[in-house]
Order: sequence, then C-alpha cells, then structure tokens
Amino acid sequence: MSSIPPGTFFIVSKLNGRVLNVKGSSIENAAPIVVWSKKPSDNQNHEKVLDVKGNKIEKNGRMAARE
Repeated sequence: MSSIPPGTFFIVSKLNGRVLNVKGSSIENAAPIVVWSKKPSDNQNHEKVLDVKGNKIEKNGRMAARE
C-alpha cells in the first residue's frame, strides 16, 4: 500500500456512487456501517484514513476496519 498517498479518502460504490459511513459517527466496536449519498461539505464524516498497514480508520475516531 505504499503507493497510496497519505490523507483522507472516500470509499465509493462503483454501483451507485454512494459512500460508506459509520452510523452516528460511532467509535464503538461493531458499529453499523451504512451507505449515504456523498455530500459536498468537508465536515461530513464519510472520510476514511488509511494507516500504513492498509486498515481503514475512521477520521473521527480510532477504529479500524479490516478487509
């Protein structure tokens, strides 16, 4: 994953263009994952951060999702 630049990203469906989100911006274990239409505002919580091991980490928390 060294070819991915640092920063935040959106996980976007190729099927419908919607993005993954964690319901209620939760940082709890087993929080539900939902899909939403991407909003143009920077304060939305759809953004994800990739760590050096390739895990997806919530921008608002420290929870990681493994593939």
